Amino acid sequence: RNNLAVLLSEQGKWQEAEEMHRSVLETRLQVLGKWHADTLSSTSNLALVLRELGRWHEAEEMHREVLEARQRVLGKDHHDRLRSLNNLATVLQERGKWQQAEEMHREALEGMRLVLGPDHQDTLSSMTNLANV
Repeated sequence: RNNLAVLLSEQGKWQEAEEMHRSVLETRLQVLGKWHADTLSSTSNLALVLRELGRWHEAEEMHREVLEARQRVLGKDHHDRLRSLNNLATVLQERGKWQQAEEMHREALEGMRLVLGPDHQDTLSSMTNLANV
């Protein structure tokens, strides 16, 4: 079901993707628990869909939850935590919270450079995100 949810997202079928992501998340919460990496990925995927649907407040809350959990579980410099930071910063940017977005994009970029190196695709994407604030 997760693969189908991701495919629906990639196809831009946001309503269907939301339903499927919610179903996957519910199952993962029950089976794996809140702190499991797969559960956190499902939460993040749902937040990305909510962002696409223009439900920025909900997306922001979910991205904050994932960011905090990944920092607690994986540490500040983990790649997944840095991607979560980038996702949250993007939502903040879309909500007009420019200062917060810029600070988070800067932190994500610095972390990506440190963890992945200056030429990694995620580092370059972080650079672009910061430039767009």
